[in-house]
Amino acid sequence: MNLQMAQVYLQHSDPSMSTRTWQAVMEHLKSGTTKERWEYAIQDKAFDFIRDKKLMKTTGEHFLNVLASRITVDFIQVEMCQ
Repeated sequence: MNLQMAQVYLQHSDPSMSTRTWQAVMEHLKSGTTKERWEYAIQDKAFDFIRDKKLMKTTGEHFLNVLASRITVDFIQVEMCQ
């Protein structure tokens, strides 16, 4: 019930909140002095877990999947370089 109330409040304060995806957030963040870093980082396949997910439907488990995928990729890259 509390989650539903929070979603109604957020949708009222920002109508686009119910349709906004993480890809839109990533695009918005790539500006200023970190633009090049963001443009490179958001292409990472690890973000595919949340890229098209709506903000309102994202759970902690989704972020854990991103982190787990990234750690695996980093580990594989380190192993291949040795």
